[in-house]
Amino acid sequence: MWDIYQRDGRGVAVRSTWDRLTSSLSDPHEIFGGLVKYVNYASDPFPDDNWITPYMHKRKSFEHEKEARLMLIDPHGFNAVSFEGSRQLGFGEFDDGEPPATHSVSVELTMLVEAIYVAPGTPEWQSNLVQRLAGRYLKECTFEHSSLDDAPIF
Repeated sequence: MWDIYQRDGRGVAVRSTWDRLTSSLSDPHEIFGGLVKYVNYASDPFPDDNWITPYMHKRKSFEHEKEARLMLIDPHGFNAVSFEGSRQLGFGEFDDGEPPATHSVSVELTMLVEAIYVAPGTPEWQSNLVQRLAGRYLKECTFEHSSLDDAPIF
């Protein structure tokens, strides 16, 4: 996936767990989440049993992402706000008629981040910079280079 989401050795990936993610969030709103289900919209049955279902599904062609998704409920008008962006996802009216541009959620990074990986081909200076920043702000996380830069075993 390095080739899809970064270019020329300039990517950084963060490893976490579901428990770490949910424990790191701090917000008065109720936050819902789970794993995205990947479906073929032309042939797979699509459940319509609750309002959150459409936001927890994606096309089968994205299955390699293995995405987890979080959403929160705005109790003022029962509006769903997606963490994927700032678009309003439905239900109810906002007080001023306009959806908020964003909703910030406090995240405890030291709790969230378990490890940081730098992409294969990352220049040494950039890797060193990321490692120094991680050491300063995320003392408990591990720092690793992608194993795709390792020499082959044969």
